[in-house]
Amino acid sequence: MNRTGFTRLLAALALLPMLCSCGGNTSSLSPRNSGLGSGLSPRRPSRTTSDSTATAAAVPTRIAFVSNENGHPDVWLMDSDGSHRTGVTNDEAVERSPHWADGGRSLVFLRETKDKTELVKHYLPDNADRTLVTLEKERVLQLAAAPVSASVAFLVKADDGTSLQVVPLEDAKSRKLMAVPTTASIQSLCWLGDGHTLALALVQKEAQSPAKASAGAPGKADKAKAKDSKDEEGKAPATGLLLVDAETGRTRPLTTDVRDRFVVGSRRPGALAFLRGESLCVFDSVEGDNATPRRVVDKVKPLPPVWSPDGTQLAYWVLGDKPVVGVVSATGGEPRALPLPDDAVPSEGLTWSPEGTQLGFLKQQGDGDTQRNLFYVVELSGGKDRRLTEALADHREVVWGS
Repeated sequence: MNRTGFTRLLAALALLPMLCSCGGNTSSLSPRNSGLGSGLSPRRPSRTTSDSTATAAAVPTRIAFVSNENGHPDVWLMDSDGSHRTGVTNDEAVERSPHWADGGRSLVFLRETKDKTELVKHYLPDNADRTLVTLEKERVLQLAAAPVSASVAFLVKADDGTSLQVVPLEDAKSRKLMAVPTTASIQSLCWLGDGHTLALALVQKEAQSPAKASAGAPGKADKAKAKDSKDEEGKAPATGLLLVDAETGRTRPLTTDVRDRFVVGSRRPGALAFLRGESLCVFDSVEGDNATPRRVVDKVKPLPPVWSPDGTQLAYWVLGDKPVVGVVSATGGEPRALPLPDDAVPSEGLTWSPEGTQLGFLKQQGDGDTQRNLFYVVELSGGKDRRLTEALADHREVVWGS
């Protein structure tokens, strides 16, 4: 190499560190200036991304329930195989009525002490509690969490009467939707699949029990009865099923039959199931003035039916001395019987797994002071039931994430 070439090589080598330095600064500055992420400049995930990841992990696999394992009723969580059992609460208060909310990111439940009742939201990604509503003299009778929107409805009993209220999970400002007629009580309430409408089952206080009421098929007379029952604006019928707009509080009667109870909403928009006496009935859609229910199956125990996650089937307790669960298509047809052990407990603990292949139920063990309910699951395809709750404590109000 001649002298001129050697000089040019030295000059090029001297510029190399400067070029590398400029290239590095460009890579790190570009994402900050443009607001876009880069593989060269990792960014902290946003809260939305974190929440979505947590939802995907929590919704299909978690089961919430109430247990007295710590000597008092607390809310617990476990995976769908019974593992990773975790206490959400552990205090001297009485916690009850856990419900999944906010797309599976949150649990809402009631916390009761001798001085007050609180409606609490437990946000799973942060493992943090937030009090949504505090009541000092009133009592919460029921609550229901919207499956898709972030709202909770609850029934409040006070000295001056009973009212239906709703609270968004974000701003925690409750609103009164309607006063319950003094001649009636709300036997059950649920959200429809749209997350903006509530369905209520109103029962006359002097009405006979559903076990004594005779079964009967719904008819088109429901529409006429519901229309005639609305004698003035904003007044609900004394009995039957009622729709309530969660934004405006506007009501619309569906039926006026005194036997209508245990109303349950489906994730399928507009679909609604309920019991009329000993019959399980379904609205395929409650939209429009011509919505008419139809009878799907008879001989049903007076306990809430449960929709499958995809909204195509219903599970229910079969009327009789033996604990038998029936599974029937929401469109009708021949039901399938699923016999359970004799010590299974017909209760509101019946729940579907998220993929729709298993049913969970409570099973009694022991007697007297040692009697407790344990949580079991059984495959719909058949097979022996298996216990998920290893701790020998009482379990109640079991609800599978979906």
